Amino acid sequence: MSRWGELPVRWDLLRNHLEVPGRLLVFPPAGLGDFVAWLAFLRPLAERNPNTQFCFAGDSACLPLYRAALGEQAEIARPDAQAAFQLALVLNDDDLSIGEYAGMLARVRQRVGGTGGKRRGRFINRSVAIKRLGRPRHEALRNSRLLLPFGLPPLSRLGDCLPYCRLEGKPAGETGGGRYVVLHVFSNGHAREWPVLRFAILAQRLHASGFRIVLTGTANEHDRLAAAWPRSQRPPGTLDVLGRLELPELLSLLAGAELVVSASTGPLHLAAALGVRSLGLYPRRKGMNLERWMPIGARACGLQLAACPKVKCDNLDCGCMQGLSLELVETVATTWLNSISELPDVSALSAAVEYGSACICHLGNRQDR
Repeated sequence: MSRWGELPVRWDLLRNHLEVPGRLLVFPPAGLGDFVAWLAFLRPLAERNPNTQFCFAGDSACLPLYRAALGEQAEIARPDAQAAFQLALVLNDDDLSIGEYAGMLARVRQRVGGTGGKRRGRFINRSVAIKRLGRPRHEALRNSRLLLPFGLPPLSRLGDCLPYCRLEGKPAGETGGGRYVVLHVFSNGHAREWPVLRFAILAQRLHASGFRIVLTGTANEHDRLAAAWPRSQRPPGTLDVLGRLELPELLSLLAGAELVVSASTGPLHLAAALGVRSLGLYPRRKGMNLERWMPIGARACGLQLAACPKVKCDNLDCGCMQGLSLELVETVATTWLNSISELPDVSALSAAVEYGSACICHLGNRQDR
């Protein structure tokens, strides 16, 4: 197996690099936020090879997302197609030995992927160490190290990811009128969640400031939200679209929002990539924190505690998320919404807000992570 990334970058750049064919097979990650982080690798590769077609071995429902990132260079691979691929990019941790694309992958001569993951190493023969000596920490910077086999230097700072981790999207034409804020209350089990009651109070206060509230989520979360936050207790005119949107509709809805507030889950990263004001709520826990998953966007930031208050916790009892007070999140959100600044002005926060040990981070103050 050929390996890259275990030695200093300059040594790998001097090696013979892989040629990018006219069509290559891509096994994308299942998560929407994961895909945004992979753009730190996919877009530089696409820009260097503008005539290459990226054929995604995935659900055709995701094609609008792939094209929002790569334009007409993206298409869906047909699992029954007999055309052989010379190169495959394995970006997920699924068990690729089963499923409709297993035979197609087996016929690919060069299969590139990163080390780590539960199963990915079983299917690649061109591996890249996605971190060296514990760095980089952020997922996008780790993913960009897959540029090494192609003779391209990986991105070294989060600010460098900004031109690549972006999506093209048009605002929705019909949302009921007026300026609106999207609250994505749950995370479908992918992240720690902020208490629903605080989202409910935040919604009331944002509505009182003149913003319409739109609630997003999956169909599986609809009943859970209804039980925890009944319709009768929501602000007038609240739009509940949990489980009702296809991906193109979700992208359009997010693109037209004044602000998106969410835990670190797919819609937050989509909104950041669309250039929308995006406020992420994060635990301090390793692997889930801002250092690993800070949203990448010119108008994106995240809140987290400076230290994790509990050694062990779960989604229903997360001290980190409970430590992010309603007053703190509300102040950041309303100050930002009432400002013309691209990013929230921390100095403008009221001294009455109890910050405790919380911190706010964005590309402007965390570019080197």
